[in-house]
Amino acid sequence: YEVTVMTPVFPGRDMDERHGIQILSINPSAFIDGYSAWPYAVRKAVLSGEYGTCIIIQDPLGNIIWSVEKMPPHPSTRLIIQPIINADGYGKWHNHAEFSGRLAGIIKEADVAVAMTKTGPETQFMGSAGIKPAYLPNATKLVEPAGGFRQQYGIPEDRFLILHVANLYWVKNHCG
Repeated sequence: YEVTVMTPVFPGRDMDERHGIQILSINPSAFIDGYSAWPYAVRKAVLSGEYGTCIIIQDPLGNIIWSVEKMPPHPSTRLIIQPIINADGYGKWHNHAEFSGRLAGIIKEADVAVAMTKTGPETQFMGSAGIKPAYLPNATKLVEPAGGFRQQYGIPEDRFLILHVANLYWVKNHCG
């Protein structure tokens, strides 16, 4: 497949291609025709017909999913939406009928809605809105522990240890 990833500008990124994947950097602080460049670029891509499939992945508290509201994709473009809904974000808006209704309307317009869990908040929301998402498990294999982690980093065997690999960004619920 030919893949293009649309992502915010990253100051340290010095290429627009990586391992055959095109990188389309958008400045989220910029404006085009009075609109924020980020959702404008997403909307333009979905309408363009240039892409066979557009996959939108974001927490609904951001502006990417909303960029395709009331806008059918180009007839030759399939639209896949994966709302990233964790307990923290869902708790902020699940009782707001207008927000929930608009979000459900957007997701229903997609060719496919995707869920990361079988029973999590995103699946609960979509189920309550009459949306049957496709479940997409993490694309990793279970790896047998190789051991030696504590020894490698000089951590005593009796010391309590939590290893958390993530960026502490609130919408990802890593702090939670």
